Amino acid sequence: MSQNKKQNHSSKRFLQIAIGVVSILLVVLVAVTVILSGKRDSAGGQNVSQTTQPTAETGPSAPTQPDDNRDPQNPVDPQTPDSNIPTESAPMLLDQGLYIVHVGNYSGKYVEDGSDSQLENFCAVMVENRSGKAVQLLQFKITSGDHVYEFRLTTLPAGERAIVQDLNRASFVGSEATMNADVEVCVFFDAEPSLYEDVFAISGTERGIELRNLTDVAIPGPIYVYYKTRTADGYFGGITYRVTIPGLEANATYSASVSHFWPGSSQVMFVDYAH
Repeated sequence: MSQNKKQNHSSKRFLQIAIGVVSILLVVLVAVTVILSGKRDSAGGQNVSQTTQPTAETGPSAPTQPDDNRDPQNPVDPQTPDSNIPTESAPMLLDQGLYIVHVGNYSGKYVEDGSDSQLENFCAVMVENRSGKAVQLLQFKITSGDHVYEFRLTTLPAGERAIVQDLNRASFVGSEATMNADVEVCVFFDAEPSLYEDVFAISGTERGIELRNLTDVAIPGPIYVYYKTRTADGYFGGITYRVTIPGLEANATYSASVSHFWPGSSQVMFVDYAH
């Protein structure tokens, strides 16, 4: 009888120990699972980044507006904006080989006045130059019913396109079927714009533009450098930028700090100087 009691006591003791061991193992297993899960979450978090998209800006139109000078107190970040103009429509002749090939509403950066306001559903058109000549200035209106939209485009080489935004930021609420165009000013360059690559070497930097005099002769100022923003669809905005360089000594280099030139998304269009 006493031996049976001892056996029962031993069995109970063994069962208690076994339950304790299992409990400890379960706790350890849960802890390991939590730790591994935390590591996976942490590793996943390293691959997720929240990036503030840099802005795309344009500046004043040259030559009637001030130069495109960098404001060190208000730096801007470069970005080539994506166009979201509606699908291509039937071309509308403006004047002398200049066509509207897209028309519709655009949502994104408004660039024509330099304000860079984020707007939705304002009218924009795509202009294509099939004239065989470089456009210096094109001003025109589109009328659809009672709605009038105004546009201004500067510097468009032959064979190129440009997205141009309505100067009044108005939404396009008309219809292509009732749309008419009226050209107010159309001026082509007398001579093909030139970079004068035998005279100047032009390069873009993170801070602006560098212009080098390749000759052994001093070049008096002013020297004007004109440039535009470019996207995969063409030039963005009717705006052309300008920077003025006071002059260059022989073989000298001048660095101009400007706000709207970024290597990879800007293109120098031409140089103008007295010669």
